[in-house]
Amino acid sequence: MEIQIAEIGNMSQSGSSLLKSIQNNSTPILDLLVRESIQNSLDAAKPGKAWVGVEFEIGEFSPKKLNSYLSGSIDTLNARFPNSSEKYIAIRDINTEGLTGHLSSRELKQSDSYGNLLKLVYEIGQSQEAKGAGGSWGLGKTVYFRIGIGLVFYYSRIRLDSGRYQSRLAVTHVEDETKPELSIIPYSSDGKRRGIAWWGQRNLKYPKETIPLTDENEINKILDIFGFEPYEGTETGTSIIIPYINEEKLLKNNRIEYTDNLSQISNPNWYSSLYEYLIIAIQRWYAPKIGNRNLDSVFLKPSVSDRSEKEFLEITSDNMEPAFKVVQDLYTIAYKKLRDRAYRSDLELRGIPTVCEEVLLNGVFTTGSKRASGAIAFANVTETFLHMGPPDNNYSPYYYYGLPDDGDDSSLPVIAYTRKPGMIVEYADSGKWVQGMPPTTDSTYLIGVFVLHSEQRFKNSFGFPDDENSLEDYVRSTENADHMKWEDVSYYGQALKVIQNTQKGVVKKVLKSCKTSIPTAAEIQDKKLSSDLGQFLLPPVGFGTDPRQKASGTNKNSANVKPSSSRGPQFKVEGVSYSSQGMTVTLSLTFQKEIKKPIAVECSVNLEAGNLPMNQWEEEMFTPFPFDITDLSVSVENLAAKKVSDSVAIEGNYKNVKGVAITRMKNNSGICYGFKVDASGQKKIRVWFKLFVKVSDRSLIASFSTKE
Repeated sequence: MEIQIAEIGNMSQSGSSLLKSIQNNSTPILDLLVRESIQNSLDAAKPGKAWVGVEFEIGEFSPKKLNSYLSGSIDTLNARFPNSSEKYIAIRDINTEGLTGHLSSRELKQSDSYGNLLKLVYEIGQSQEAKGAGGSWGLGKTVYFRIGIGLVFYYSRIRLDSGRYQSRLAVTHVEDETKPELSIIPYSSDGKRRGIAWWGQRNLKYPKETIPLTDENEINKILDIFGFEPYEGTETGTSIIIPYINEEKLLKNNRIEYTDNLSQISNPNWYSSLYEYLIIAIQRWYAPKIGNRNLDSVFLKPSVSDRSEKEFLEITSDNMEPAFKVVQDLYTIAYKKLRDRAYRSDLELRGIPTVCEEVLLNGVFTTGSKRASGAIAFANVTETFLHMGPPDNNYSPYYYYGLPDDGDDSSLPVIAYTRKPGMIVEYADSGKWVQGMPPTTDSTYLIGVFVLHSEQRFKNSFGFPDDENSLEDYVRSTENADHMKWEDVSYYGQALKVIQNTQKGVVKKVLKSCKTSIPTAAEIQDKKLSSDLGQFLLPPVGFGTDPRQKASGTNKNSANVKPSSSRGPQFKVEGVSYSSQGMTVTLSLTFQKEIKKPIAVECSVNLEAGNLPMNQWEEEMFTPFPFDITDLSVSVENLAAKKVSDSVAIEGNYKNVKGVAITRMKNNSGICYGFKVDASGQKKIRVWFKLFVKVSDRSLIASFSTKE
């Protein structure tokens, strides 16, 4: 094959930038490979087919035979890989359209689509155009270049408009041009490098360019090197072959070191085998689609083979791991709920009750349609159902979902969420999808799956284009290139909170069902007013002992403070006002007698069960502390002289004001949750504090207290 070296030009990306374009240090590279490749296959499903097959194959090949086809790099590759055999990994799909479209971008007319071939092999940043497709950035395919040495073979067979079939094979290489010692691309003496090259046949119309091989005899010779069978008959599809992989390096990438009772234990068995890991990763991200004939879209028939070890497994809905079977059942329940169809899941047949609720949003979607942004299905799943006891002795579901498990007796809830293609976006055991959900302690695991109501349409008043007015379009726009998380964005100038309100709706539905919901601000205020009139509350409409004090604006947040013991400093709330970002609070500490020890003033989260200080909140809730004291000023009043000093801003971490030392208290994330007051040697003074508290979650109550 002839080589084409990418030239440096305006707005052109380099190899190093491509290799970093989807950097994700929290997800193992093999998971990213599985997510991207299967998503590409599902997006290219052939119309009228009920399923798409995807096989992951591990095997060995002869480097010298392969290198002989890569003109310009033969000697470099032979020197770098002198062994008689090396490993490859390949992803082969069937019942897909294959790498369709023009062989060269120079053949494109203004009205032409780029086609799958140009998007995958020769272009970057060209996203999927089909409605409901998984890809939205066109950057995910760069993961292929990070699996091996950057060399990727693309083989495909398509059906042309004429009715005949055509095979295509092209090679792409992407390398870090800043590391010439690792380069396999030959460069001219000027030393200019871009780090990208292609191999194929010379384009006779444009001799500087290569296009894919189309001669089936030549293609079959290259496939024989890998022991790869060509597509035949009416078969169409795409195979991606990545040579020169390092199996040990791939398995070590971002490995989670699981612990049990604070002692390190070995990782699950699939971390020591590429074959076993792929079996788990496929189920982890595509459990909803595997063999699931209950969906209106194509279902997935995945398999994994290791030619060297003569191992093969077709993954079906029957042989899936129980932790993933749960995910599929819950996904199908929610999917059917959105379509008003009945479904009896395996969970229910096994006597495990499930709950499915639609998450409703007001004032967002078209009048007359359902108000649901999606549906959440969840259940408390027993260890028995998960086969965690003898003889199977399965791991806890956290291991299968790729989440840390500290071996504690209690189990954190897990919520998975997904949109139209059916790929799990994320398994969340912390953050806004599960915030406030209590852990389970009776050998059960609360597992939930949220399914987006993708077809939902936004109100016309938002002014979104007709072809980008669905909830699916909005959510796709919120994802990064790795499709690992949803976050609200500005969409055509509209600052919607669809994701945020959906997350709150999911939590509310789960808490309501579990009957362990955290009370609202108003509920807590009512209880405290009726049970303890001595406490000072700061509700949105006023606070404290002075009825003339007004609050500026409305907010669900409030703060409460207990007065200190009469034998020590008297701690009191003196005022509060609210803004869109948080609240301004005025506090006072009165020292009648000489105090010898410093006093700490701390902010806590007030819950029905009691106050959670910063360290306990972050330890139990796995989310950042919601209150941050960003501004603090202090003045000191001499009670005998009835004179108050000027207010002094505490701009750093420490300040001495009229003999009173103030030190901010911060956590490891830099959030200020309180301050220490050292008035040692002083008496008959009152220290005034004015602080602005930035609030990240308005559903929570701030509580202030003191301690020595």
